[in-house]
Amino acid sequence: MKLRDYILKRLLLTIPTILGVMSITFVLSHIIPADPIVMWLGGPEAVRLARPEVIARIRDSLHLDDPLWIQYIFYIKAVLQGDLGMSPMTHNPVIVDLIRLLPATIELALISMMIALIIGIVAGVMSATHKDGLADHASRIFSLLGVALPNFWLALILQLVFYYYLGWFPDPGGRMTDLTAWTHPVQRITGFLLIDSVLTLNKVAFFDVAIHTIMPAIVLGYRSVAMITRLTRSSMLEVLKQDYIRTARAGGLKEKVIIYKHALRNALVPTVTTAGMTFSYLLSGSLAVEMVFYWPGIGWYSGQSITMLDYPAIQGVTLVVGIIFVFMNLIVDLLYGVLDPRVRYE
Repeated sequence: MKLRDYILKRLLLTIPTILGVMSITFVLSHIIPADPIVMWLGGPEAVRLARPEVIARIRDSLHLDDPLWIQYIFYIKAVLQGDLGMSPMTHNPVIVDLIRLLPATIELALISMMIALIIGIVAGVMSATHKDGLADHASRIFSLLGVALPNFWLALILQLVFYYYLGWFPDPGGRMTDLTAWTHPVQRITGFLLIDSVLTLNKVAFFDVAIHTIMPAIVLGYRSVAMITRLTRSSMLEVLKQDYIRTARAGGLKEKVIIYKHALRNALVPTVTTAGMTFSYLLSGSLAVEMVFYWPGIGWYSGQSITMLDYPAIQGVTLVVGIIFVFMNLIVDLLYGVLDPRVRYE
């Protein structure tokens, strides 16, 4: 099967998956025993004071008096038209909120993933090539802590140490300080503040954004570092036992060439799967990390939406996250062919 046909086939298979995500989200959001009118009007007291015709007009516009299956049809039709509804929390279209907030999550996820891949792969290779040595034991302890420590706890500890006690960071929250945003505002081009500050030669904003990104990126990437380290180690140990590695050593190849050119490439195949799924998780927005660091991404947005019972926002975030996971699965499958020429698309 040609690569083009394989991609087309996978894209067609994503349709029922995304439809299933939409259906489950729709049903779950309507099971919650709460009246959306309360959210739209600003609370129970506002509902009590509102005129009946106002409440009736809102219920009619939201199709709340229609049967559930009719509401579902209206929802599917709106989504196909690119309308994810209006958020009563922000009073903006949900699609506008997501477009505005998604770059912050993508920027944080990319930096976290870079940290995870670099540290995780290097630590995994060092651990495998020094099996049962000091580097191996240190790597396994480091990985165990990464899996065991909750993100929100690690975020609070880092804030306490590096912001409160050491004072290395000027502000533990947001993407940049208010003073820098006022004196050296970043012109929005892509929505990625690091890129936009470089494109506009805004050095002050660049360093301020970089400082604010370091801590949440480390916290968000630490768990990924741990998983990639452990998987790379186990894969490398398995590959190093293969016959072709022994043949390469018998042929007199340098150990570095054997490890990094021959063994590592094959060992990275299962690591790519974990990295792809991990990146999907990072892109979906880590609610705890973004809430602790006041990071204005979709994780923070989803947390606020759940707290305020903002149904359109919850449905919109869930749909975007589902699409992200589906396409990351496709990208991971395509990367298999790059890393392992033996892979054939069927």
